[in-house]
Amino acid sequence: MSRVRARVAPVLLGAVLLLFFGLLLRSSLDPACSSIRADHDRRMSQSEALLARLSSLSIRDRCDFYRERAALFADKVRPGQACISPGRGPDANRVRTEARLYGDLAQGCSL
Repeated sequence: MSRVRARVAPVLLGAVLLLFFGLLLRSSLDPACSSIRADHDRRMSQSEALLARLSSLSIRDRCDFYRERAALFADKVRPGQACISPGRGPDANRVRTEARLYGDLAQGCSL
């Protein structure tokens, strides 16, 4: 019995690991996610370029920047958005905090 268990256990463990990594790889190569990720990355790089020259923007442009940035980070923390979500942990907390910060800044502009 122990010989059978010694042979079957590694095979089962290998099968489970293969399934897990297969699902992980499939979600990272999902064609629906690639267009979402590409659009989000494009918008994020434009936003990063604006962030570098934020002090030279007019008040109205700053408000537009804050709204766009809040929307970008809100997309990342939206439940069910596995394509661009940071998942859990410290990175997710940072993204939530930035989403809240830019949301508050955008709301302050509209007052």
